[in-house]
Amino acid sequence: MDDKSDKAFVIFIVLFFLVWSLRATVFYFIDQAISSDIWLGVYSQLMKVILWAVPVCLYIRYIDKASIREALKLGNPKGKWRSIFAWLAAFTAVMLFSASVQKGVLPHAPTNGWLVLLLANIVSPVCEEIMFRGFILNKLMDRTSFWKANLITSFLFVAIHIPFWLYARGLTGEVAFDLGGVMVVSLILGYFFKKFDSLIPPILAHSFNNMLASLV
Repeated sequence: MDDKSDKAFVIFIVLFFLVWSLRATVFYFIDQAISSDIWLGVYSQLMKVILWAVPVCLYIRYIDKASIREALKLGNPKGKWRSIFAWLAAFTAVMLFSASVQKGVLPHAPTNGWLVLLLANIVSPVCEEIMFRGFILNKLMDRTSFWKANLITSFLFVAIHIPFWLYARGLTGEVAFDLGGVMVVSLILGYFFKKFDSLIPPILAHSFNNMLASLV
């Protein structure tokens, strides 16, 4: 990236964090005014699509002037599916064990219904992976080593969770612990992205992780 593209990238990230922080705090009263769990789920995920996925696609299309599919590495990782499923199985098993140890419970039926669960754990991971692994990590890897890029991306991924978690839950030890968990998961997702050169594995792993967290 040259200086001009670096500046555009930094401005994009700053604006994204500003807009999302406002949505997760100042404008969260809109979410609180929606009494239906289903409509709340639809609204929440629609905001994720509009504020996370759409801006990235517009940036790639009109600023980078590149193919969205190729830039985000959304292609089919041909010949790697057996390895991908093996890694995903190991990842899911570790996350399930970790959740059962930390919370002392195993997965159970969702209290808000399966539609809300599916919306939160399919749409949200896709949008988050498009923004952080497909876009931010990919951009940073053009400028520095993978692990440095992965570390910066993961810090940013943790940071985007902070406004809402502090707003909704306050500054507690549990929030700090959960943020540490987000950091670890983000580093793993970044590794999956690098290893398979595709956004599909981190999307699947992210979705499985969120699903387990929701059920636990």
